[in-house]
Amino acid sequence: MHVSNRILNELTTYREDLDTLTHVAPLAEQCAALQKTVTAYIEAQKSYVVAEAPVSAALKVVIDSQSQTTGWQELIDIAQDPGGLHIALVDKVATEQLKRELAQAVRQIDVGNEKVLEEKFGTLSGDVGLWWNLLRPDELSYFSAVAPRPGARRTIDFKAGLSANEDRSNPALRDVIAVFSQSQLHCLGLALFLARSVHEKAGFIILDDPILSSDEDYRAHFNSAVLEKLLDAGVQVILLTQDQKTCKDLTERYMHRSIDTFQINLANPADGTSIVNKADDLGTLISKAEILIRGAHPDLHKQGGEVMRDAAERFCKEMLARSRRTKGDRAAAISDYDGKTLGEAGSAY
Repeated sequence: MHVSNRILNELTTYREDLDTLTHVAPLAEQCAALQKTVTAYIEAQKSYVVAEAPVSAALKVVIDSQSQTTGWQELIDIAQDPGGLHIALVDKVATEQLKRELAQAVRQIDVGNEKVLEEKFGTLSGDVGLWWNLLRPDELSYFSAVAPRPGARRTIDFKAGLSANEDRSNPALRDVIAVFSQSQLHCLGLALFLARSVHEKAGFIILDDPILSSDEDYRAHFNSAVLEKLLDAGVQVILLTQDQKTCKDLTERYMHRSIDTFQINLANPADGTSIVNKADDLGTLISKAEILIRGAHPDLHKQGGEVMRDAAERFCKEMLARSRRTKGDRAAAISDYDGKTLGEAGSAY
């Protein structure tokens, strides 16, 4: 304060006597002293602000609360910068508009995704239903549809139809897990696998005993309708089974497609598994009989006669099965005549 007073006094002297303007050295000294004082004040102010901030903030909260002026300081700060306020409001409006547009775009994408999923699941339901009806035709409880669960993104529902009418009219829809038997669930899994394989144009599929022992009634449907559909679609089927009836039926039914039949044995674990071609067709039996009959020993001739008898039985059974299929019985199989003698098979033929 004293420095500034001295500067004012010097300026007053210069104003009253202009001739003294040539002696500015004292004024320069006073200005330098003032600058030094101001610099020291600024440095001290920085330290003061740091120390004063916690106390000021606490006092501000108390004062605003007591005086009911909370938020006034922010309002004052805004009022001091109307240009910045305008820019902030414009940015806020633009941001809200962008949020609305993004939300609308997301809704449209979700609607589009739902339509795509409905189309895909509609196609999948039709394909699965096709294989289901081939596996288990004319059932009153049947596979109805597979679709995304409403309100969910990663969950799907398998629906079964229950109808008391042969034409499956007025069905009640239920979750398959609640109404299907273990056998039906097994067939549903097989139908899903076949539908996916054909849709993806798989060159071949491997099936390991696809028909459960409890599904004896549906073995004929699989051996006829299902396998024929797969072969017509150009899919090579490799079937592993322990069921001798299935092996025999397939060998006879698909002989015209040059079906190969192999037997997998594990007689000695040390030697590993052996695979033997066991195509049990009529030609094989006749060839075997021919070899035996050409032998010189009477026992070989006897064995050859027995093989020829087996071949004759096989021939009659094949003709019976083919005759029934020609007349429309697609489920007819050679294993239907297991245990029948040559006389019984010949009489039926």
